[in-house]
Amino acid sequence: MKKKDIALVITLLSLFAFIVILLETGKIIRIENAVYMYISSYMNPIFTIIVKIITNLGGPVIIAIICLVLCGLHQTRMKYGIPVVITVFSSFILNTILKYIFARQRPSVLRLINETSYSFPSGHSMINASLYTIIILLLLKNADKKGKRIIASISLVILFIIIGLSRIYLGVHYFGDVIAGWILGVFVAFVIYLVIKYLEIKNILNKK
Repeated sequence: MKKKDIALVITLLSLFAFIVILLETGKIIRIENAVYMYISSYMNPIFTIIVKIITNLGGPVIIAIICLVLCGLHQTRMKYGIPVVITVFSSFILNTILKYIFARQRPSVLRLINETSYSFPSGHSMINASLYTIIILLLLKNADKKGKRIIASISLVILFIIIGLSRIYLGVHYFGDVIAGWILGVFVAFVIYLVIKYLEIKNILNKK
């Protein structure tokens, strides 16, 4: 593993640890309240419909469709499909475990949709961040045209960011939940990507 890869892993874990410290000490609450007040100031019926559509883009149905399509197509199965499924499943398992460890209750604000599980970290933010980050990493590795890779990567980052922000607007997550979800999602995707690269290198060396 390269030094820059180790540095990124340590940075992501440190950022998550920092969020946890702020959470456990209660110092993040003021920031979270300020973020919610700002985002909710844009609340209106039409915008709420749009935000609900955005949050549904990060729901299990859409994620399952993406996984099935990538696994179903012969040309994307090995390069994208299997790594994406492994990443999403790993992210889901880790998120579920962490939710029960921290057992944070959801915000006591106006909830525009119903959610029943614990709040920290945000599952939508984490799973979508892991899904689109692994796709970005694989695109940068496998795709031919640099311009299209960059445009696709930026678009996917914007997508998982607005999906996360939609959870705050809808009143089902705190800002800290979303930030932690993004950090962990990128972490899971990057670790899976490093494992894939290691296995590919090992396979090449074994063939020699």
